[in-house]
Amino acid sequence: MKPDNLIERRPELKIKFKDTMELIEIGIDPDLEAKITIAAHKLLQEKKSYKDLSIKLAELQLKLLQDKDIIPKNEIQKKAEEILKSSTTYEELTWLISELDILLKKKYVDQNE
Repeated sequence: MKPDNLIERRPELKIKFKDTMELIEIGIDPDLEAKITIAAHKLLQEKKSYKDLSIKLAELQLKLLQDKDIIPKNEIQKKAEEILKSSTTYEELTWLISELDILLKKKYVDQNE
């Protein structure tokens, strides 16, 4: 794997926690992007391994695609291996996990209203 500083980062996945918190502090309600930013920042602070993040992202992606709550471990592992081989940065993984987690929770809430 390339070190983070050699991988071109996708600007839309850049976590701008400080900017987001400043907007919330002046009274602007957090939108979806702000909620994802806050969740991604919290996940970054947990300092989980790249492998653990890859497994979590794989699980969320498969849940979204298959619309199931429980995904077989072998499917998660296969998808996680694909993610591990990608050039996704640690920060991008935390953003994508946070985004999918929020969207799946929102979908669940919307379905039960």
